[in-house]
Amino acid sequence: MELPNTSKKTKLLIVEDDMGWRLILKHMMLNMNLEAVYAETGEDALKIISERDDVAIVIMDVSLGNGMSGLDLGAQIKSESRFKNTPMIAMTAYEERVLGDFHDKGFTGYLQKPYSLLQLGALLEKQDLQYGVQ
Repeated sequence: MELPNTSKKTKLLIVEDDMGWRLILKHMMLNMNLEAVYAETGEDALKIISERDDVAIVIMDVSLGNGMSGLDLGAQIKSESRFKNTPMIAMTAYEERVLGDFHDKGFTGYLQKPYSLLQLGALLEKQDLQYGVQ
């Protein structure tokens, strides 16, 4: 597959408390030629988005361990007018039906763990992101 000629990479914010999943996601981002910043907690994620204006999409674990949940974080992010239209993807080991209507909480997509690079890529395409698989 040929890589697109893009001078600016899409910036993703990935919120994941599990180090193993963060490493997997870092590898996936490299394979898709996407640039990402990472947060371990909801509080860290809020700090990052308060300091940056280049976040195009947020991918977050629903169960973040200590502190606020991914669902609470999503609601806080969507409450800021500049992120009103920013796509947010929920990822979790739970089945989609357990989350209820996550769309009502501002999420535009869902990934059930474990998922593949192809599944992530397909979901990102639905979010209108441009990337290339290496």
